[in-house]
Amino acid sequence: MRRYIRRYLDQKINSLEETIIVITGANSGIGLSLTKECVYKGAKVIMACRSLKRAESAREQILEEYPKAKLDIMIYDQASFESIKAFATLLMTKYPKINAFVFNAGIFAPKSNVKTQEGYDLTIGTNYLGTFYLTTLLADYFAVQNDFIAVYVGSLVH
Repeated sequence: MRRYIRRYLDQKINSLEETIIVITGANSGIGLSLTKECVYKGAKVIMACRSLKRAESAREQILEEYPKAKLDIMIYDQASFESIKAFATLLMTKYPKINAFVFNAGIFAPKSNVKTQEGYDLTIGTNYLGTFYLTTLLADYFAVQNDFIAVYVGSLVH
């Protein structure tokens, strides 16, 4: 399967050298797969992840496959407004220019009655409110980016 993906990427996607892409939830699932494909094409990926341990494990996995991968890990918990604000502030300070932002982080089927730090249902708070809050915090930052794209990965889980 990967052979077909690589062939498609080689035929359809230009080099992503000098491109900086932020991917939330980059340590597993769609986010991890997308991170691999982006570094394959030469992009620098900022892995925005809730768990440093899982992010570092994912980074090691990626580096085994792509030793020259350019990766940075930033802590980002989409279920915590405090974490979201800290992430947004650090991102804007550390990276005045980015080319793309992929809103991918989310949660699927948490335990019943689990809440965010702010008291919202965990699924709603994470998959919707967290994304909305981060988008709001970064709106002016996104507005001044040239050749910028934002991608929102949606879910039927709600």
